[in-house]
Amino acid sequence: MQWLREIPINGYPANVHKLGIKNNKWILESNIPKLLFYVTPGVLVGETTVKYMQDNAKNIETIGLGPAGHFMQEVYADEIGKGLAEWLVRNNLL
Repeated sequence: MQWLREIPINGYPANVHKLGIKNNKWILESNIPKLLFYVTPGVLVGETTVKYMQDNAKNIETIGLGPAGHFMQEVYADEIGKGLAEWLVRNNLL
């Protein structure tokens, strides 16, 4: 229930909204390697968000997994594991 009370909608609650804006700015500007998995149509991360991240976030790689609903990790567990492992190696993070 607490999570539902704190989902920032139209700038409220203000403290959560402000923290989200600050976090989003850091994600876009940070040079650390980032990996974004996504599915279609996507629930929280749709096509518009993926495109925005690809165009604006520094040092990001995206991996499209295919069609799925809300719980992509249940549908694409092996693909996520393989994609993450390969990304870690490519970015010398292992």
